[in-house]
Amino acid sequence: GFLEKFNANEFEGRLGPVYGINAGRWYPHVFARDLATISEFIGYLFDPAYQRTPVEEFLWTQHVFEQSKAMEGAVAATISPARELDKATAVSDEETSVIHIAYQHFRMGAGVIWLAKQIGTKTVIRRLNEAIDYVLRSRRDAKTGLIFRAHTSDWGDVKLEGGPHPTDLLP
Repeated sequence: GFLEKFNANEFEGRLGPVYGINAGRWYPHVFARDLATISEFIGYLFDPAYQRTPVEEFLWTQHVFEQSKAMEGAVAATISPARELDKATAVSDEETSVIHIAYQHFRMGAGVIWLAKQIGTKTVIRRLNEAIDYVLRSRRDAKTGLIFRAHTSDWGDVKLEGGPHPTDLLP
């Protein structure tokens, strides 16, 4: 039907059901960047849960990275039915992608009540602020003030530089 045509999927997340759009039959993961690209489209054709639940699940992943002060506020690149998480440090747009999806959900009617919703011990708006703080703290070049990332190909998550992990920035 209609939903399958657009790779819509549903799986049990850590906070309850997650409704998302995956990257195709071979990719059960919901990618933050991909979802941000189509987030406005989703808001017009799908139930609001297709924006809200992935954002909440992505924001929930922040607690995984809170063990490291350097990663505080970071979100995962993907969420999945198998609950696998990946943080692709070669890129710099995962947090801004989640913020963009959240903005679209807010704009489509979620409003300030949703921003005050608790995810764990923090509100949605606080987690969104911590996400952009992570980018500004960890990915900004001290000399130019610009956000840096690796040289990448594909959708931006496979780097040209070597190293043991294709999606991670070398030190």
